[in-house]
Amino acid sequence: SIAYRSDAGGEYQWMIAPQNGAGPATQIPLPEPGFYRGLQWSPDSKKISLVDSRLRIWFVDVETKAATQVDKERFWNPGADWIP
Repeated sequence: SIAYRSDAGGEYQWMIAPQNGAGPATQIPLPEPGFYRGLQWSPDSKKISLVDSRLRIWFVDVETKAATQVDKERFWNPGADWIP
């Protein structure tokens, strides 16, 4: 599967789609409105990590679509991209 950001619904959302293009894409429900970046797959492809605009790290379970906040950075470094 691939994960990507889409604004097709008028608001940014993350989607998961089959890599070969066969089958529909499914939306990853985000914990709250806002801007998310830094999407990374876990090594076992069962979770995705995201960083929101408030510098919080979230893990999303791909199967259940449940989001869990796991950490928060207090300070943003303008010269570095913060990706878990």
